Amino acid sequence: MNKILFLLCGVCIFSPLIVFSQVITIGMSNALNGPTQELGQELSYGSQLYFDKYNRSEAGKKITIKVVSYDDGYEPDKALFNTVNLIEKDKVFALFNYVGTPTSKAILPLIQKYSKIYFAPYTGAEFLRDENLWHVYNIRASYYEESELQVKYFIDQLKLKNVALFLQADEFGLAGAKGITNSLKNRGIENFKQYRYKRNSDSFTSFTKELKNTPPDVIFCIGTYQPISQLINQIRKANITSKVAMLSFAGAASVQKRLNSFQDIYITTVVPNPSTSNLPIVKEYRRQNTKNPLNHESLEGYINAYTFTKILEAIEGKPTNKSFHDSAALVLNNPKMNPLSNGKNLYLKLHQITQSEFKEIKLTP
Repeated sequence: MNKILFLLCGVCIFSPLIVFSQVITIGMSNALNGPTQELGQELSYGSQLYFDKYNRSEAGKKITIKVVSYDDGYEPDKALFNTVNLIEKDKVFALFNYVGTPTSKAILPLIQKYSKIYFAPYTGAEFLRDENLWHVYNIRASYYEESELQVKYFIDQLKLKNVALFLQADEFGLAGAKGITNSLKNRGIENFKQYRYKRNSDSFTSFTKELKNTPPDVIFCIGTYQPISQLINQIRKANITSKVAMLSFAGAASVQKRLNSFQDIYITTVVPNPSTSNLPIVKEYRRQNTKNPLNHESLEGYINAYTFTKILEAIEGKPTNKSFHDSAALVLNNPKMNPLSNGKNLYLKLHQITQSEFKEIKLTP
């Protein structure tokens, strides 16, 4: 018996120390089904790709990330219902990777009521950039910034004057239109056609007829991939040659694969080119992503997950809202820790969508 006890004690003394990491549960509600499901699916796939890699990593890490995910179909009421469950039932530490402006608008009172961290929403809405919303962490560029870049190219550089707006009739459309409108007004352009469509619509015959009569030089689109690609196919079939520009939310790859014509189609992107960028974070994403096609949306999810994890790793002890806030300021402003190495994690470029690639547009200084 004594020998057995001695051997057991020897194992206790000389075995490597086992460190159990704390589990951090985060909640996600986004469009996993429905007309915008590709955005939610790819964003979720990319983030889970990183979290799985991290959770499999070497022993001794301080944290393990657990994701609780619900589908809201890009509908605000469902997002609200899901968020209540995530906060009250699942007791999540943070809300992560939500998709959309109307969904974000719907849950904002809950974020404020529960002082819940809202990290990397897939939207550029300006109302989420209020400095008083300290618990909201935006990783992507704003719609104002995207709009200004587009207007700078089409109006300042190409000297186009006749424009039209095609926008979703909800919080997203309003947020995007405000950015475009402000940028145009700053250049003296105030009179232009606006066509509003109901979310998830797919027929735009009346707008196409209007465009046929007086075609603009450029159409600025604020919507998702289904209606925008439908509009482009309809106007090109009607021999309308106006240039078309869209915000990043449309989803570059999702639009590209639905187009019948690639004449003068443009999109702003808020992450580097997933196929060609040499940034370390993008190379890592390509190595890990062996199952799905490379695209901007899953790369954005991967970057969001990486950034969120790095912020948590820099915290000593159990994470709190305050310690997360302090750590985020450190990580996002440190080039050595920031995945995009530009000080604020914001990336913004204008690309032309072709059949085979996304061609970066060079803007004059």
